[in-house]
Amino acid sequence: MRLRFFLPTLFLASTLAACTQSHKQIGSGYVTAVANPVAAFSGSISWKKELTLGDTATAVAAIIAVLALWIAWIQLRGLSRQSRADVLLKMDERWESTEVVALRRVLEDFIAEVQRKAATISQSGFPTRAEDLFATELDALAGTDAVRYGKLFRLCGFLETLGYSARAGYLRVRDLHGLLGASIRDNAAVFRGHITSLQRTRPGILEHFVWLSREVEWCDQYPSWWVRGPARLLLRLQRTLTP
Repeated sequence: MRLRFFLPTLFLASTLAACTQSHKQIGSGYVTAVANPVAAFSGSISWKKELTLGDTATAVAAIIAVLALWIAWIQLRGLSRQSRADVLLKMDERWESTEVVALRRVLEDFIAEVQRKAATISQSGFPTRAEDLFATELDALAGTDAVRYGKLFRLCGFLETLGYSARAGYLRVRDLHGLLGASIRDNAAVFRGHITSLQRTRPGILEHFVWLSREVEWCDQYPSWWVRGPARLLLRLQRTLTP
């Protein structure tokens, strides 16, 4: 469960526990608020006309506990955001590093070559898209130029790390979508067909990169999280019901 959902739940549960601790005497009887919440709110409680020192101390302790939990929640939430920001900054620095920039240039040259080939073999009325050739060209490159192919594959490895970081909760997909969405989308268009071919003999290879590319596409299609969530549930339901 993610931190932003877990902490408010913990805060609420702890607050209820502090305010309804064990059996509190109210008037002439005892009420267990947690065990019988209906009776607690049904008007069966007779309130004391006078407050004792013990009642005041209990109320003050409960208020202090609530405030302490609230402050702790705010602090942990801030630490979570700062941690995500630090990881995102390091990923961005890696993406702009000399090593990765060199790999990106190799990819750009490869894309340009495939685009020229697509333009050459296109016929009037039957255009050939570069996207239709990327998979076969990468398959061929693996056998003809292992060094160049290895450089392209290392770029996929970086994107695989991004996908794993997002899938494990270290980064949010919408943060990666905002920072590197275009690059993830463009690389997926080049490599997805080839990765599918590799997965026939090596199941699971680069699965986090493929997962991240699909999540980025979801963010493109449904920018708002409150729309993206229901849409995802409907898609899963459709897949379940489709024979």
